[in-house]
Amino acid sequence: MDELGKFLLSAAIACMVASFSHVRLFWFLSTALLLWELFRMYSRNYPARARENSAFLRKTEKQRAWFSLLDKRWTNRHTTRYIKCPRCRKVFSLPKGKGKIRATCPHCHKQSIHTT
Repeated sequence: MDELGKFLLSAAIACMVASFSHVRLFWFLSTALLLWELFRMYSRNYPARARENSAFLRKTEKQRAWFSLLDKRWTNRHTTRYIKCPRCRKVFSLPKGKGKIRATCPHCHKQSIHTT
């Protein structure tokens, strides 16, 4: 099961739960998503399914990167502080508990002073 399949399955389950509110649109949507997922699972046209999955991964790259950063920030919250560069707005990390330090952005090489 690839990433698109996992997404379709979770979206279908979410629509099923939402269909308990007696809105038939959610029931039809969950059924359509499940049928699409079953079609993808039992299809033997592997190159076409791989192209669909890679297109899905390309379109959701920013969202997945945001959730990945959110997970990393939560995991390292006791040891690391995450800072946005004032120039390029990219996020980079600094060690916590070091006081005022001069940090250099790894992307645009702008130096700035931050308190950790």
